[in-house]
This record gives sequence, C-alpha cells and structure tokens, in this order.
Amino acid sequence: PADFAVYGPETNWTYEGGLKGEFVGSTLRTNLAYFVSDIEDIQQNSTTEVQPGIFGCPVQNSGDAEIQGLEYEITWSPLDSLNIFLIGNFLDGEYKNLKPESSAGQAESLYGVAAIPPQVPDFTVTIGFDFTFEMPGNFFGDTAFGLDYYKTDDYVSSATNDFYNDGWDQLNGFVKIQFAEKWEARLSGKNLADDVIVVSGSRGLGGFVWLPPREILFQVFYRN
Repeated sequence: PADFAVYGPETNWTYEGGLKGEFVGSTLRTNLAYFVSDIEDIQQNSTTEVQPGIFGCPVQNSGDAEIQGLEYEITWSPLDSLNIFLIGNFLDGEYKNLKPESSAGQAESLYGVAAIPPQVPDFTVTIGFDFTFEMPGNFFGDTAFGLDYYKTDDYVSSATNDFYNDGWDQLNGFVKIQFAEKWEARLSGKNLADDVIVVSGSRGLGGFVWLPPREILFQVFYRN
C-alpha cells in the first residue's frame, strides 16, 4: 500500500579508533578497533499488518539509535607451522528515541520484549587453529588441518522484536594435503556437530530461518 511505500533517509555518523601491533618477536599480532555509530532515522524492515490478516515487510524510519562496540583479531604463532586465532566483538546497542507508531516502538506492548536494535548480540567470538607439516617422501607436500569454533550471544532478529534468539554456536574444520607437486586435495566441514540452528524468524509471519545441517565438501585443485 502507498502508505507504506515511502520512507525517509537515514544518517549515520560513525567514529572509530584502533590499534595494530606485533609483540613477542612478531609471533603475536593484534588488531583492535573501537567504534560508535550515531544513527538518526534508522531504516528498518518491519513486520506490519497492512490489512486485517495480511502482513507485509515495509521499511520504516523507527527513530534514533546508538551502537558501539569493540572488535578484535588476535593471532598467535608459537611455531612457524602453528597459528592460533581469536576473532570477535563486544557490542552494545540502544534506541535514543522511538516513533511510537513504528514496529520497534510497539515491540514491548505487542510482544513483551523491550525494544532493542536487532542483530546486536552482546558478543560474538571465533577461536581456532591451523597446523601445517610436511609429509615424508617426495610425493606429498604440505599437509594442514584446523578447527574453529563460533559462538554468538542472544539477540533479537528484527525491528519488531518478535523473535528472540538465545544464541547458537558452530564447529567447523578442514584437512588438506598437497601431492604430485601441483595437486591439492581438501576436505572441509561446517556444523560438524550437526546442530539444529535457527538464526531468525517471525511470530507474526510464522516463518523461521535455519542454517544448513552438517556440510561436507571435498575439493581437488590443480595449479600450473
């Protein structure tokens, strides 16, 4: 409907400062960044009953918000063949004011959830490693394997705040080997624990979004 077809511009001022460094004989590398985003007339997809019993997902200007966070990447290489990494962020988001007619402005009265910016978990983190070594003989070359574990804290998935996700995690890994000088075989997997992971949804529309179950991928490369 025409009443939902038009929305205004969004203004976002973001301030960021960071630090990159190498320590312990350049075996420890860090990349840190702190940011603050001051958003006016934030544009958000909403779930709205445009007609009785008929829902749509128009874009709305919900109001003003502030999102801030610390992002980090830390890599430690105690051996030439071993890399251990830690990647993640700490986030905080809040509305400075809300238009009461917006979906976010009605979140608490409709669903009993205090209005907070969506997709802003308090933290996300990935920790993992990769290790490389040479196979004996002349036929095989470098062999490597690794694992990584991802975790996210709880969050709401949309401006409507009608779907609360209490967080989820995922384990991934790979192994690869070079052979015959120009060939490489790689076996990788995502969601190795085969967990059922629901990342978003809508009570109003009755739909949910899942990540795939366990995925296994085998690849062979030839490099001339």
